Amino acid sequence: MIELNWTFWVQTANFIVMLVFLNHFIFKPMLAHLEKREAEMSGLRNEADSMRKKGEAALEEYESKLEEIRASAAATIAEARKEAQEEMSEKIAKSKKEFDGRIEKARSEIRQELEDASASLKTEVDIFAKAMAGKILGRGV
Repeated sequence: MIELNWTFWVQTANFIVMLVFLNHFIFKPMLAHLEKREAEMSGLRNEADSMRKKGEAALEEYESKLEEIRASAAATIAEARKEAQEEMSEKIAKSKKEFDGRIEKARSEIRQELEDASASLKTEVDIFAKAMAGKILGRGV
């Protein structure tokens, strides 16, 4: 059985004093610190979310610009390739025309030399034939 004597009242007073002391010097500062820490954490979370969103936006912008640059580079390469192809076709056509001209000139030179050689040989053949006929017949023809 519990006796309600003077020690009970001393212990009760001691308990109440201890509760007031702990509440004033330990619990309230700790709770204030925890609330402050939670507020800071909440602010940091919000800041991190904001930074993450900015990072995602920057990444999307980077990727879109990169795609634009790739498209521009592809267009530039295609245009350069087309210009090079056209230039090459022009040079090939020019070279072919020049080559055809040289071939025609060489053919006409060869025809001319052939005609000259044929005419020269014709006169020489005539002279040779007369000389052979003269030798065979023993008289001048």
